[in-house]
Amino acid sequence: MKTIARLLAAMAVSACLHACENPAKVPADVTIKAAEQALGAVKDEAARLVPDQLKAVQDALAAAKARFTAGEYKEALAAANELSDKVKALAAAAAAKKIELTSAFTNVEGFLPDAVKAIEARMAELGAMKKLPKEVAADALPRVKEGLAALGAAWQKAQASFQSGALAEAAEQATGLPEKAQELKGLLGMEDGAAPASK
Repeated sequence: MKTIARLLAAMAVSACLHACENPAKVPADVTIKAAEQALGAVKDEAARLVPDQLKAVQDALAAAKARFTAGEYKEALAAANELSDKVKALAAAAAAKKIELTSAFTNVEGFLPDAVKAIEARMAELGAMKKLPKEVAADALPRVKEGLAALGAAWQKAQASFQSGALAEAAEQATGLPEKAQELKGLLGMEDGAAPASK
């Protein structure tokens, strides 16, 4: 029993000395793991919205882990504390980008369907005329019909991207569509409000 007691005491002293020699080890380990878990929660969305910033945070995580593995616990703890702030900033950046891209898409969504309906109504009106107005070129109707088909296909593609969560692609695909609709209106001699500005 005395031998076992001495052994346990020696182990306790050894553990205490080890902890005293590396006071930053446990905090560094805990902080790195917490930051890694927080990063995992935002990684997928950040990859879609702010991939460059995600890469920077992933590199910072790898660097903190490397410090820890090398036994540089004080440096690892400092890097882990910075990493926590970087993960928070990444989450905020992804959220802001999501709002920006969603807004860009919904601006187009609020304009384009009505614009297309107006163009189709104008085409029907002109098609029923025996003679086109002087402001409408003779080849305007077939040109607008072709342009309208292309516009519809592009908008369907943008909608599919948006519904799948690919917001950056959706916003990019929607960019310029209102201006194209306005061009078609111009060919038909239509004058109304300007299209929303594309970003």
